[in-house]
Amino acid sequence: NFRCSYNEKSACPSDKLKKSVSKFRRQKTIFDVCEISGNAESIKSKLESHISELSDDEIVIVDLMSNDSMLLKELNDIKYPSKTVIGVKKTDFTFNNVSKEIELNELDAEKNEIIKSYLSNYLKELDEREIHDICNFKGSTNPLFLKILLAELRVFGSFDQLKDEITSFGDSPFTAFTHVFERLEEDEKVRGDNLEIAKPLFSLLATSRDGGLSEEEIVTVLKDKYNLNEDDVRASVNLNLRQVRPFMARKEERHDFFYEKFREAARNKYADDYDDNIKLLTDYFRNKVNEDSKVARPYMELPYYLNESNETEELKKILSSYSFIKNKLYSSNDVYSLISDYNYLNLGDDEDHPLNLIKRALELSSPVLMNDSHELPTQFWGRMNEINDEKIKDLLDDLQSSEDMRIKPTSGILYSPKSSII
Repeated sequence: NFRCSYNEKSACPSDKLKKSVSKFRRQKTIFDVCEISGNAESIKSKLESHISELSDDEIVIVDLMSNDSMLLKELNDIKYPSKTVIGVKKTDFTFNNVSKEIELNELDAEKNEIIKSYLSNYLKELDEREIHDICNFKGSTNPLFLKILLAELRVFGSFDQLKDEITSFGDSPFTAFTHVFERLEEDEKVRGDNLEIAKPLFSLLATSRDGGLSEEEIVTVLKDKYNLNEDDVRASVNLNLRQVRPFMARKEERHDFFYEKFREAARNKYADDYDDNIKLLTDYFRNKVNEDSKVARPYMELPYYLNESNETEELKKILSSYSFIKNKLYSSNDVYSLISDYNYLNLGDDEDHPLNLIKRALELSSPVLMNDSHELPTQFWGRMNEINDEKIKDLLDDLQSSEDMRIKPTSGILYSPKSSII
């Protein structure tokens, strides 16, 4: 058996790629579908993580939807299994370490069949002239643009002014996604909805960092901001999200943009709302941190939003607080996420800055804390109790008063963050 990563919902269908996949399907191949999106660095990281779980006997088929030069360079650095096929749009770039590279041309002869097949799933049908109008439109050579257009035609009541409707999508995924937001906002006005949620919903998602927001987070922030009924907000949020489901990702109960162009269009359209939304999300996660010490999510998010809202002093305060450090580490068991929070502060080369000392103490302790986060008190005390710094002393005083320490070293028996071990 082989395990192949292939996205059947790809916006970049190709006969060549389909033939490669169907060959393994006839052999009763095991298929593991993995959809990956994000910026170049995050895509590389996710793909490497996925590939690391595969043996060299397994076949990987990568359907690459972008020919962005930075992305291609990042992906070329990956060590692929020996049986790797990459489908890539026409470009001068060549992958060095894959067994086969297939060129994915822009849609041409396939467009007619794609249009008919897609719309038939929703009991919609276009005549040959209307299909011809779509196929001749400049933007339709882009697979993602065509996918957006067809998804919107599902809810388009009449095709009488089809040419005018197509023109309103522009000629790129970015302009098409912008039109989707405009259509959602206009629909709420036409329906006479008491709640016009589309704009605040997608502007909030555009402000959130990669990974998105849960329904509960979205609903709570919007109902509190506008003083609205929770059930009404939830119903309106779900209505809008359902309409863009083909372009959204959902992971760990959180909603996020699947396509980067969708996120870019949202951030561009709702750029004026960014600062207000950052403040809303900062306040939300700050309140959640104060409410519950056992849920990891607020502790993972708050440092990012404090940094984005330029609340530097508050960020320094929580990252020198034993309570915050402990609660984040105990709830998430992710010491490396905690260490990365200190990078927001840009403390530079001041090695004796207390926050740099705390960060280095965590780095020195990380192998132990990865196995047992509850070793934090002993590690902190053993590494920092002989450092003469007011903030460090305050942190260790909080540590002692918490009675968390199982074993209390009588002296600094562990490497100090002031040592040259790092």
